[in-house]
Amino acid sequence: MKKIFEDYLSKSKDNYNFFEELYKKNLQIDWQMTILFYSILCYIKAYFYELNEAFAEQMNSHVSIQSFLSQEKTTKRLGIFDLYYPIYCYSRDARYKYKKIKKFHIEDSLKRYYKIKELLKI
Repeated sequence: MKKIFEDYLSKSKDNYNFFEELYKKNLQIDWQMTILFYSILCYIKAYFYELNEAFAEQMNSHVSIQSFLSQEKTTKRLGIFDLYYPIYCYSRDARYKYKKIKKFHIEDSLKRYYKIKELLKI
């Protein structure tokens, strides 16, 4: 369990570092959004692996992750789903729709990203 937790935490950091490179250079805003989403997704998965490996093993789709976020006692109380879901939606739009992601979406997502990390404290 510890190894998987550490792997997800490391992947979250790697993704964030790559996001920062693009963000600082103001490059590829669609990719910035996608990478930021995957960074927080890995962070959330690390949280669930630290909490309960058997529980985390059941998270095998975006729908299941959203369900866990809205039902698990701590994440529900902290409102993590409400912080996470717009990041997910912006990222989905960046990946699959011809909808222009703007700087606002990145800034909004960054605020949500930092709040999730602050609240989950892993």
